[in-house]
Amino acid sequence: MKRLAMWTSVILTYLVAVQVNLSLASRVYLSQDGGYRGIIVKIHPSVRRESCEEVIRNLKDVLTGTSEKLFRASGKRVWFGRVSLVVPTLWTNKDCGQQINYPGSGTPYKGEDIRVVSDDRIHGSRPTTTQHRLCGQPGERISLSEQFILDLNRTEQTWGSPQLLLLNQWVKYRYGVFDDQGYLDDPLYPVYTQDAQNRVLVTGTTNAMIRGAWTLTRNQSLNCDPRKEADCLFFPDESRNNQISCSLSTLPFLSGVKDWCSPEEAFHPASPSKHNIICKGRSVHQVIHAHPDFRNGPAATNEMPFANPEFDIIRQPVPEYVILLETSANMKQIWKWVRKGLQNLIRFELPENSRVAIVTFNKEVKVEQTMTRLTSESVRVRVADTIPDNHNKLSNLQDRCVSCAVQKAVREVLTSDKAGGHIILVTQGDAKTLSSAGEASIEEYEATHGITFSSILLPLVPEQKPLPFYQSIADRSGGMTYTLTSDNGIYLLATMIKSLRGIVRLNSQEVSETLHMNRVSKLPGTQVTRGQFFVDSFLGRDTRFGIFVEDEEDHRILSINLTDSCGETFGPYTKMSSDFDIINFKTINFLVGDPLPFQEIGRGWTYEIQWLSQPKTTNNVIMVTSKHRSLDPSNHLETSISVTDTFPHIIYVHVTQGGVPVLNAGVQLSAEYHGPNGPEALTSGLLQVPDDGAGDPDIQSGDGVYSRYLTWTPGPGEIHITVMITDAEGQAYSITPGPTLFKQPAQLKIPTCCGSSVQVPMNRRKKLDTFERLHSTTINAVPAYDQDFIPPSKISDFTAEVHGNGNITMSWTAVGGDKLDGQTDVYRLHFSKNVSELVVEESTQFLEFTEYGLPGSKVRYSVSAIDTAQPYHGYVYMAIQAGDMAANFGRFSNLVLVDFGDNPDSYSTQPSGIESIITEDWTLIGGIVGVILILILTLLAVVISVMCSKRRNMDKGLKKTRSSGVNVHIPSPSRSDATDNSYDSDHQLVPPMNKPPSSTSFAANLTPTYWSASQLLSHHEKRTGTLNREKSKTSGSSQGSHHTNNNQYMYQTDMYDGYTITPLHDAPKASIYGTAADVVYGTTYGYGVYTGPPANVHVNGGGMADYGGIVVPNGRTSVVSPPRHEEFSHLDYGVVTQSDLEYAASDLADEESGNVKPSDNSSSTLPTFTNSIRGSTLSLNSAKKKNITQV
Repeated sequence: MKRLAMWTSVILTYLVAVQVNLSLASRVYLSQDGGYRGIIVKIHPSVRRESCEEVIRNLKDVLTGTSEKLFRASGKRVWFGRVSLVVPTLWTNKDCGQQINYPGSGTPYKGEDIRVVSDDRIHGSRPTTTQHRLCGQPGERISLSEQFILDLNRTEQTWGSPQLLLLNQWVKYRYGVFDDQGYLDDPLYPVYTQDAQNRVLVTGTTNAMIRGAWTLTRNQSLNCDPRKEADCLFFPDESRNNQISCSLSTLPFLSGVKDWCSPEEAFHPASPSKHNIICKGRSVHQVIHAHPDFRNGPAATNEMPFANPEFDIIRQPVPEYVILLETSANMKQIWKWVRKGLQNLIRFELPENSRVAIVTFNKEVKVEQTMTRLTSESVRVRVADTIPDNHNKLSNLQDRCVSCAVQKAVREVLTSDKAGGHIILVTQGDAKTLSSAGEASIEEYEATHGITFSSILLPLVPEQKPLPFYQSIADRSGGMTYTLTSDNGIYLLATMIKSLRGIVRLNSQEVSETLHMNRVSKLPGTQVTRGQFFVDSFLGRDTRFGIFVEDEEDHRILSINLTDSCGETFGPYTKMSSDFDIINFKTINFLVGDPLPFQEIGRGWTYEIQWLSQPKTTNNVIMVTSKHRSLDPSNHLETSISVTDTFPHIIYVHVTQGGVPVLNAGVQLSAEYHGPNGPEALTSGLLQVPDDGAGDPDIQSGDGVYSRYLTWTPGPGEIHITVMITDAEGQAYSITPGPTLFKQPAQLKIPTCCGSSVQVPMNRRKKLDTFERLHSTTINAVPAYDQDFIPPSKISDFTAEVHGNGNITMSWTAVGGDKLDGQTDVYRLHFSKNVSELVVEESTQFLEFTEYGLPGSKVRYSVSAIDTAQPYHGYVYMAIQAGDMAANFGRFSNLVLVDFGDNPDSYSTQPSGIESIITEDWTLIGGIVGVILILILTLLAVVISVMCSKRRNMDKGLKKTRSSGVNVHIPSPSRSDATDNSYDSDHQLVPPMNKPPSSTSFAANLTPTYWSASQLLSHHEKRTGTLNREKSKTSGSSQGSHHTNNNQYMYQTDMYDGYTITPLHDAPKASIYGTAADVVYGTTYGYGVYTGPPANVHVNGGGMADYGGIVVPNGRTSVVSPPRHEEFSHLDYGVVTQSDLEYAASDLADEESGNVKPSDNSSSTLPTFTNSIRGSTLSLNSAKKKNITQV
């Protein structure tokens, strides 16, 4: 059976309830004295209760020490002021060795900033922070393992100071920074980086070069090369790094480290660490000090006095529900169904021993039932029957005072300490229910007593919309709000029952899940209703199939047949039970001895309902519910969704089992716009919500969080979103219990897990049985914009392969023009020897070309190698960037490190002595005019033929009326280099290489690709015709004419024969690491620019004074020759060396293979290209010679 078909059935019958799921935000605040208050440390019930006393004692010690470290690192501005340590409800005073009370007034206990768990299958004893939001946004929680807390000595030996470790997690959680390091084999955040002097450095931020050694983890051998050996890691020498004082997010275990490096202090300020990549080069120091706590908080300017934190040791309270029910005159019209919905909650839904009270209100307030524990069925019935049984007993007035009812509940109904109070409001929710003073009083109760507020809103008058306050107080307090818009009785009952289940599920997992809900409006003569649902393997306990009917006596149900996905049929059932007649819910009466359905796990079901004929239209709702099959919470599948408020919205989908991430789940969504003209589908199919770890927006793959941008702008109204979560046909898995997933190498305190992804070995993957979850939410629609401003998504799997003929084949997965929606039209290939330029995404050199691919499709594109006016030698960083028709460009892709080779003269060059015609704009114009004058004066076909054959590529650039789709943008040198202006058409632009070419992604740790000494990328003319496709943007663009006038190309619109022509007219952006070169605007072609040489990016502490660098044998030269000193041996600073023996072996291998390098060390250069010649390539020869040897 196709579960997709089942979901389609659900979507078509989806109820009209508005639900918003948002997790409880942190309540930590910064007081006027610089102390953080409201910090919640919650001990999970999985922790051994016999360890309670030691856990509390060690937590207090670590938090006190962390507070002092934070105070010093922040410049004496912030510290931990007050902390609540919350133990599980069932832990006794004897377990903890002290008196532990429930939280009193003003003592926070809800939510959790720090969670103490029994174990962490992924990270072991190392503290971690759950982060799924973007740079500068807070994390979800900090996790500390029981082992970390109970064995502090072992923790310090393995990871370093526990206080500094926790401090490192706090700044991630509070300020939204990330680990400032790289990871082994990580494609986005490599463990090493190489600077412009070809020194191999450790990824991270320090104020000096690090002493230590690159070491093979498999055998502990020293002096490995991380570019070539897969398990090569850098081991800092803790006893010899006193020169490092600011590296808390990279090397917190070093004794001399006190804080974070400012950009001015950083030795290598923008290495490709996880933090720098996600934050586009903004340092940890910068992001922290941009936080409101430092920017405009109490500690913005002044130093604060330090004091040890205060601790409140409290017990997690038991929830107490108070139902506040409006009984104004308007409620009479729906009272029957409202009463039945609350009867169902009290009689059948609330867990055993739940505590509940009932208060009614209109102008006056009445306590119908004081706080009572539901200990038996008879107690449930008596409490439920205290709700007024007839609408005639309601008020005749429209007055309704919600704040009065809340005051009554807090003062008279909740117990003295108020802890655990959960007020459920059932009201119209309009402006007449609350005044501004009433809102303020409710906020005060929430802040003082920690009461949770949830609401069922029933807008009975269309013109009177519910107040936004009800949603905001629910978000603030950790409750939920549902707005039920149906005016049909039986539909209202069903949606109210489903909504109340969702509210109670905040406190208990013993509440049923709603698996299927189908609204059926039967016309006269209707005889059969069919449908489908799925009971996944995690559910199946107390599964209930039933039908809400308008008349429980005359329900018109003739029979019910059930058939599972294996073909087994149950029924027909002709007897209906009366167990739930009180709520108009008819279930099957299974005869004693009959086989029962729903006993097998993970099966799909179809149902067929035969109806008796009826004379009028009737309404019914078919509903299926089920509970978790296992009573052990560690076996429960937990799913939830949330959507950010700001546009473009981000939807986050959490999928875990017992707190452990679920990987490879199938997460899909559909959306429907509800505007002035009625419902309108926004998705033609199901959209994937990925867990790709690209950082745009998904932070880490394998963390159980799936995320996607929502970029629709349909107009005023609402967007209803439905999310389906499945096992992806058996592909989903969790992690089996056992040792820590990643074994940390001995003596290495830099964590090796996890950067952009969590890689789970096959032997630790726990395949999950079939499951299916359905969630829904509603967001306000964004009005349509006149101009498109949403860029494409980031590409995270960019690779390049170099062939023997010099052609470069690139591949990547296509993204959309609006993040993952729409289409991408143009790409830029950026390159630089300075990795910082690509990390901060301010590269001044790029190649632009057009290529089309549907989002998610694999794209392969080839270009050929060209020369540049600034020759590259050795390693060069590259990244690709997607753009759209509106000139919006996305984030830079993963970085690829490529080797251009160390001998530029091993490739053929053009004869020198001829002046370049394209190195400056005025020379370009003169060249073009000169060529045109020659063509006009000669008027001879033979001459034209000769010129065409010798200058074929040049003529294409000058005379073609169709864009080739390639735009090379390279800064101009200060003066022209010689070039040949008359090479033959069969001229070999890139000669054969001496060594077989190879390629690698930047962090793949394979042998890097070798290119010629002066290669760069040019256009591979892939298309020759107009690209026929549909536009992805709502704004679009009109087509315009393109013509020549005095040899000047006039750019009119953004489309040219189906290709995107992107104006490069933006002024260069300033950078904290250096200013880009001034832009010289081109005059020949209106759509292109011409830039000067890039400004040098100066790295503080760099250059020859940095001891390290590449160490080369005697008799050889290096790009940078660092001073030799015995102290700075090849084991210091992570430098990569090559011995004389290695050189001899390499040379001998070349001789034996016939690949003997020429001794001539001259180098060719690459010309500067402008947009005037799209797709044309020229090979230029430099008049300058350089002697460069790459190590």
